[in-house]
Amino acid sequence: MTKKSFLLIVASSFLLIGASCTNQPVTPTPSPVLPEQGQVTPPPNQGSVNSMPTTGMVTPPPPLPMVSNEKVTIQGFAFMPQTLKIKTGTTVTWTNNDTAPHDIKSTLFLSPRLSQGQTFQYTFDQVGTYDYSCGIHPSMKGQIIVQ
Repeated sequence: MTKKSFLLIVASSFLLIGASCTNQPVTPTPSPVLPEQGQVTPPPNQGSVNSMPTTGMVTPPPPLPMVSNEKVTIQGFAFMPQTLKIKTGTTVTWTNNDTAPHDIKSTLFLSPRLSQGQTFQYTFDQVGTYDYSCGIHPSMKGQIIVQ
């Protein structure tokens, strides 16, 4: 069997299947045009895959939930935002934009001392309200609310 005759059989099969999906009688159609790239194209006036009825088609599953990341900026000797509401599993990244060093101290963790431009991350896995402050500058306070 040649490649051309195989492609003609495949194309005819698709046309028969397409006709049976639309509950229309099968009528003979001219042979499909075979471009040089070897791809089968439908004859003129045969429609396209996009014009087929959608009844009974399988819909793709919904996308997986994205991992959430939130940011807290340290600037002007303050945490911005001062209070942050997040969902469980969210990673929070603190970035020190001050020229002075800072750290982040809570009941869950103590970050290393952060110089300007450095970051610290923590993933919150449990529901709760978590207060934190700068261990170097205790007047700097923040809060993470995990829902």
